[in-house]
Amino acid sequence: ISMTIYLTPITFAFTIFFFYLAIFKFNFLGATPIALQTIVDKISDSYVVLNNNNEISDFNQTFINTFKYTSSTKLRGINFFKFLETIDINNNEFSIAIEKIKGTEQTESFKCYIPKLDKSFRVEITSIITNKQSIGILVLLKDITQHQKDMQTIQNSQSQLIEQERLASLGQMIGGIAHNLKTPIMSISGA
Repeated sequence: ISMTIYLTPITFAFTIFFFYLAIFKFNFLGATPIALQTIVDKISDSYVVLNNNNEISDFNQTFINTFKYTSSTKLRGINFFKFLETIDINNNEFSIAIEKIKGTEQTESFKCYIPKLDKSFRVEITSIITNKQSIGILVLLKDITQHQKDMQTIQNSQSQLIEQERLASLGQMIGGIAHNLKTPIMSISGA
């Protein structure tokens, strides 16, 4: 392709224009995206963002640590339902909830137990809407395993306390009956 030397300044003008857009309109050199990623990596709850084709497009470090992935590149771009199959989760609840919230601003939530990890999660699925158009889906996984263990311990303690209280009242009742039986016998033998 034969080109004149005048093409170079025209090309530089386009380049400068695109740099201007990137820096000032899209905040290309700003620290906000880096700070935001650092913040979401520190959050104790796992999250994953799906695009409209249910492919994983973003997630935080907690998600990688929870599901024991060594590399984040293996996750990006794979179908979310195939990911659920790899960790042995029945994806019916997920697919029903995702279909229910698509294009709406409501949130669907349910509990999910993952036997492979021996953990329970509270799952919240929300559609990401910008300018009245759905651009993706946010799946938030809150680890409630310790909470459920604590609740089970409290229930066990309560049932033990109720049983001890019942036995104590039963002992008092038997003691009262025995005391009442002794009193008339002593008065008869004393007379």
